[in-house]
Amino acid sequence: MAKTLKAVLTSSSNGKLIFYYDELPHTGEGVSLYENIPDAGFPSDPAPWASQAAAITEASFDKSCLEWRPTSLEKYFANLTALTTADLSNVNTTATVNMKGLFYGDSALTTVAISRYFTVASVDGTNMFYGCSLLPNYAAGNVSQTQAHSRFEGGYCIRVKQSWIADGTPEVVTDAEGLTATIEPLLSMDLNA
Repeated sequence: MAKTLKAVLTSSSNGKLIFYYDELPHTGEGVSLYENIPDAGFPSDPAPWASQAAAITEASFDKSCLEWRPTSLEKYFANLTALTTADLSNVNTTATVNMKGLFYGDSALTTVAISRYFTVASVDGTNMFYGCSLLPNYAAGNVSQTQAHSRFEGGYCIRVKQSWIADGTPEVVTDAEGLTATIEPLLSMDLNA
């Protein structure tokens, strides 16, 4: 069985949308299951989970998604008006060329977490953050590709250090400068200290 991208919505209210890239069925894990999600984004149609926009407050990608190489993330989270947090720290965008409207209209969005695997250097990010007025340092208006890059680097996102400690929870680094700079994972840690 081939690996495919799928998403599970955990609850019909205050729900988490969790993405997986594996062979597992993930049935019975939440109120909604979205399977065989394309690697090319949603340029003309809304994402399948858009009908649950009022229920989705968080979106995250399981560690299995580090193997997934999307070519586009266009409108993946567009118009999810209840979305407050998007954790993209397990998304590898080395093959991604399009992030147009990624968070378009997400008026409740306050936190976007990324890691060293998430780069925007050669990506079209037009209107990536349009309407996301609760983000730090937000500037209203249409956003060009160049502006999207500078907004990532200017503090819209928090950096996540892949530390793989005890429970696998990433360590949050609040300095958003140097988006594509290497952040080395923590190789060992004295948990008795």
